[in-house]
Amino acid sequence: MRTWRLVTYNIHKGVPPFRGMSALDRVRLSLKESRADFLLLQEVVGERKLSSSKVESQLEHLADERWPFHAYGKNAIFPKRNHGNAVLSAVPILRSHNKDLTIYRVEQRGLLHCELEAPLAGLHLCTVHLDLFEFTRKRQVDHLVRYLQGKIPSHQALILGGDFNDWAGNLGQRLEKELGLKELSARTFPSWFPLLKLDRLYVRGIHVKKFLPLEQYPWNRLSDHLPLFLEFQIRE
Repeated sequence: MRTWRLVTYNIHKGVPPFRGMSALDRVRLSLKESRADFLLLQEVVGERKLSSSKVESQLEHLADERWPFHAYGKNAIFPKRNHGNAVLSAVPILRSHNKDLTIYRVEQRGLLHCELEAPLAGLHLCTVHLDLFEFTRKRQVDHLVRYLQGKIPSHQALILGGDFNDWAGNLGQRLEKELGLKELSARTFPSWFPLLKLDRLYVRGIHVKKFLPLEQYPWNRLSDHLPLFLEFQIRE
């Protein structure tokens, strides 16, 4: 049975804490060195206008021969740039959908849902970024649960990862009860001195072989969040 590797990571638009210069090249190299087959990313810049004729895409910069298949969900839109969630995959993506979870316009959030093709047909990968405030997070989880219940049969494998901003741990029980998910969490924020479990994975229909935060250098200097790393196998 093959073992697969996955990383969920809020890349903070490729800008490390306390520094204004981009670390995107180092983020890309570090993600490649993790040997992950799948990346669930948040705060990825889809487009940034550098000039009238030049546009930067972090998604295109991150994708390479290891992840030839990818999807992007545009959430936060500004005059010269947009950012959102992204899935990068070593396996073809059958279909993808970006679900808007925005409650109020100050925080534009979303859920990106991808269904994979063979050899992992029936596996669903979702990446999400929720609000900073608890009362809007609860409403977002309402929408998230209804969407996943309606789009993914309960017998199919699902990995949901992202920045939940759920520092108090109030959302997990509902996701476990209503979606049959198991929570995997660790302290990820702030990256240089992790205290809070803001980033999480919720899984079903897989066998977890290894789960851990990537907390050593350079991970603790590339973003304000640490990545979470998962090794898994699909249950037969």
